[in-house]
Amino acid sequence: MIKKQNSQEIIDEYIKGLHAGKEPTVTLPNPRAIALAVLDLTPNLPSTISIETVKFMMQKFGIEQDDVLIMQFIIREWIKIEYGRIPNNLQSVLDPALYESIQDFHRQYGSMAGSIWGISESPARHKSQQGKPFLEEKDLKERSYSEFCAKKEQLLQSATLLIYDFKKFFPEKNPIFQLIFENCFLVGAFRSLSNFPHFDFIIRKAMRSYTKKRWLGLRTTECWEVRIPLLDPNGTWVKVEEKDLSEISEDGEKANEGVGGGKGYKILEAALLIYKYGKINRSQIKGGFGHHVLTDLLGAAYIEKTLITEGEASQHREGETRVYDKATRLLPDVESGDMLSYSQDVRKVILFLNQFDPRFDIATANTPPKKNQKQDGDEYIVVFDDDGHEMKLVRQHAYSIVKDDNGKKDCTVSLINPRDQDNTIIRLRYPSFLEGFAQISGVKIDYQQWLKDAV
Repeated sequence: MIKKQNSQEIIDEYIKGLHAGKEPTVTLPNPRAIALAVLDLTPNLPSTISIETVKFMMQKFGIEQDDVLIMQFIIREWIKIEYGRIPNNLQSVLDPALYESIQDFHRQYGSMAGSIWGISESPARHKSQQGKPFLEEKDLKERSYSEFCAKKEQLLQSATLLIYDFKKFFPEKNPIFQLIFENCFLVGAFRSLSNFPHFDFIIRKAMRSYTKKRWLGLRTTECWEVRIPLLDPNGTWVKVEEKDLSEISEDGEKANEGVGGGKGYKILEAALLIYKYGKINRSQIKGGFGHHVLTDLLGAAYIEKTLITEGEASQHREGETRVYDKATRLLPDVESGDMLSYSQDVRKVILFLNQFDPRFDIATANTPPKKNQKQDGDEYIVVFDDDGHEMKLVRQHAYSIVKDDNGKKDCTVSLINPRDQDNTIIRLRYPSFLEGFAQISGVKIDYQQWLKDAV
């Protein structure tokens, strides 16, 4: 991996060598390292690439645009960043002109092209050497998703919650928001989950409401049951009563609800706490990760993988009842001047953001810890949104990542602050996001396993 502080030096040395009359070759002066350095110093890597895009990158760093060798290496390394490997069928994922340029280069340079792509045959026939071919995996996911959508209405015939009750408990105009407890990571995860296109299906199959009679039937109270994990047909049905939705303050008089918003979110929050701890003690839950909440709530068996969980603290203080821990910094610390040099870790984050699919991905993002942990009140990081307006992000705070149909170009991240009752969308371009956030935390849904167990 190219060290961030060496990327510009590598490019400068290459340019200096060309001016001295050296011609680039496959092995000298290591064109792959030059390509990685170019990508390392290029913020906002595009979700699609073309010859024009690559030429613009090269021109920016003073590399001649007819340097086809470097161009090929930039294309190859970008594809590996975007897809995690060289897909077995480049033609299906690349711009036609770009694919044709690779084919032409292969025909003209033969073994040199093979050295770049790591293959001896045409890129179109290249097969992945490890695991399933890329497109087969992608097709399998799409088929599983399509099959789930086709069977959704049929499966809802056995729903335990009527659509009327779902809309009453989870009104669109009254989403979940954070109150006095330090559970932004939990509220953020719930908010992201509510943006999931099949949230209604999940809830209607895993929640039920009934009336409990008291005082010889003269008084009735509403009760609920929630099956946790939500996706597991054999999960535990957790009983929730009205008294579980709030917590009495120290003065014994004022009742503090666990979360704000529609009543369904309050029921869901109480059920998760009862399931996990056997009791409700919200004051013990301070700080954490969204992917932990989502895994507990949905079920580990139905999570294909967790997303960007590096930086997670593994140790917990003895005697603590909570299992969630505060985030540590993963993304580059811009205050130390590292912003312009993207590391491999950051490219993974950009890859995730480029490929974020709300049909499969549910995620939150955490800002860095407060500088002064002993000081009460909020600390902020100032960034600029997509429209150039100053935006204050709360330190040591979780935000929901959402995908909205706003017609904007790629390279932006849409987020919601769990404290915001108005559901305002914060839209940041990648550099601002990387400047303001320390970690992404989320899950990818496994529809194949979900469909297998769905009843």
